[in-house]
Amino acid sequence: MLGSGEPSYPTLGTEKVMLAIRPELARRIIWEAEAVEAKFPGRFRLALDSQGRPAWDGSVLVEGQPAPVIVTYPAAYPAVPPILETAAALPPDCPHLLGRNGGRATLCWITPNASAKHRRWDPQHHTAATVMRAAQRWFLAFRVWRTLGRWPVPDGWQVR
Repeated sequence: MLGSGEPSYPTLGTEKVMLAIRPELARRIIWEAEAVEAKFPGRFRLALDSQGRPAWDGSVLVEGQPAPVIVTYPAAYPAVPPILETAAALPPDCPHLLGRNGGRATLCWITPNASAKHRRWDPQHHTAATVMRAAQRWFLAFRVWRTLGRWPVPDGWQVR
């Protein structure tokens, strides 16, 4: 179960995960694993999800509390950004979600058509660790929303 330290899908050794994906993605993930370990030491494991996609499963710390996070590589990665999900129990009216499915919520973390570079996915500079940092920011914004009743960051459609 996510959030309890145990993945919700079978965990494989990194070497076995790499055998199940295309070679160029495997090389990219090996490079990204260094960034993930540097930013989040011991907090994430790489596994294949139920659809055979590589995914990082773990938690980020938000004000000292762990927040469960799943970062999944889509088929077109790195041209397409990773999917950021959580298994945390979020209220039904929670904003900045792209959807819910099977006990997971997909977090809105990027603005695809923004003109500001820091709001767009850049496969030359960003990694799964970038997405994990975005998860920390999302959960901080969530805490503000729970306390003040408004999301502290503008919606993607409001930003250019």
